[in-house]
Amino acid sequence: YPLYIEVNAKISNMVLASDVWLLSADSTQEIDVLEAYGSDRPGQEWFAERIHLSHHVFIREPFQDYQPTDAGSWYADGQGTKWREDFHRIGVHWKDPWNLEYYIDGQLVRTVSGPNIIDPNGFTNGTGLSKPMHLIINTEDQSWRSDNGITPTD
Repeated sequence: YPLYIEVNAKISNMVLASDVWLLSADSTQEIDVLEAYGSDRPGQEWFAERIHLSHHVFIREPFQDYQPTDAGSWYADGQGTKWREDFHRIGVHWKDPWNLEYYIDGQLVRTVSGPNIIDPNGFTNGTGLSKPMHLIINTEDQSWRSDNGITPTD
């Protein structure tokens, strides 16, 4: 940091997550640039209209995961946009360990700042999102969805 990263993507029409994210080498800090589920499968309409704008801080032993769960972490533009229908630019400005700004199509849509939202449980021992991170681009079957039967078919 400071780092601005942006992806121009069309979300896949699958129940899998379309992802672009940053992860520290020890897997204890994560910034999600893009996490979205674009499926047109019945029952997935809510997810198809949202992009998850979030981050995580972890303790690996025993495993603990913090990420914000406020309504702003699931962005919908209020126009019913299905993110799989067109390309969109999604970006994050990682300003410093305590400040993230999220952009969609050039517009600031979410800001998270300070220890109370970046790391309220103290998992980073007061350092915030401060570690070097690797960029990962993937599609993934996430257990919180597949455990509920939301998984790809042949």
